[in-house]
Amino acid sequence: MGFPVQSVLRVIGLVPTVLSLACAADGEVAVSKTVKLSAAAIPAPAAVFTPTVLATANKGGFWMQMVTKTGIVLPQQRVVFAKGQSESVFSLGGTSFNFQFSQDNQAFALKPEKGAAVPLKQAQEGLAPQVLPIANKRKLPVAFPFATVGRAESFFAVRAATVVKGTLDGEQINFLDDNLDGVIDQQDAFSTGASPCYAPMPKRIATKKGIWTVDEVAADGSKAVFTPDAAATVACSFKFSGESAGHAVIASADGSLIAVVTGANEALKLPPGDYKLQYGAVYGANGKVMAAIIPGELPAFTLASAGADTKDAKKKQVFAYGGPFVLKFTARMEGGKLAVDPTVTLHGANGERYLDYRWQGPPTVYVNGKQNGSMGFG
Repeated sequence: MGFPVQSVLRVIGLVPTVLSLACAADGEVAVSKTVKLSAAAIPAPAAVFTPTVLATANKGGFWMQMVTKTGIVLPQQRVVFAKGQSESVFSLGGTSFNFQFSQDNQAFALKPEKGAAVPLKQAQEGLAPQVLPIANKRKLPVAFPFATVGRAESFFAVRAATVVKGTLDGEQINFLDDNLDGVIDQQDAFSTGASPCYAPMPKRIATKKGIWTVDEVAADGSKAVFTPDAAATVACSFKFSGESAGHAVIASADGSLIAVVTGANEALKLPPGDYKLQYGAVYGANGKVMAAIIPGELPAFTLASAGADTKDAKKKQVFAYGGPFVLKFTARMEGGKLAVDPTVTLHGANGERYLDYRWQGPPTVYVNGKQNGSMGFG
């Protein structure tokens, strides 16, 4: 649902000479696995965090708002109406759509090629999802998680309303049409488990049990082909400290291997080497985004080879991020008074930076050893 009818296969990683068989490094035969995928709706307005959110966040040398005050992620794709503008043409899945806006009614509508305009109904902080007809008799389900009416500008955000999902290695894997072109390919995103944090489409993927090469993904989202990777792995875990849940995209130094880590403490098996935090999000108990995460000053995590000792080999190395959180700001004395620069940044204990964070109380500030206020996060 929402992707091309034809079963075209897009090459994502290395394609084995024979799709069903691949030669492992130790001479054994690794059997490729075909995973059937099926479409599933994304609950609206789910806090879906994707690569395109980050792609447009850093513009003009500063971070733009990615998350609304109530924790809704703002996608890259937006239908915008300038002051006095009543129509806006927007392309989805290679098809142009004419959206309309009425300042008098403060309402949005979709104008088809024939017939009257169809009102887009309000749904929570956005508009109700729609299934739009695109080229070659295909249909594209889209969601509008946020809509706003302003004096200078009005807009509503657009993202995919469905994912295609299947089971790999006993774990759920999800693919999202992140750029809304109507197909699943290298420009899109994936996630594992129930995480709403999506990573760029990888060459290799890490599950809790091992590493898989992504050989092919059907453009229509019907299936994906994976081959087990023969590389030796080491047990490790990713631990987020805080009342909320940290979800992060972790990549190998060369970017070929990507993992989506979820929750307070997740165990994985990865090849030894350096791994870097790409980005992530902190989710509250109600599923809202509490903050976006970028590397900041967080150094690469070096996963060492397992030692010869049996006990040491079974011990998991830990990639830690999250609290205790630190506020950084510039202060100076002016006329005997302490002046604090209004630019205050939030960092995790290991240096990662948190953006668009949702405060639950004033920040904790210590002056001459005395505490002023308190801060809650998550």
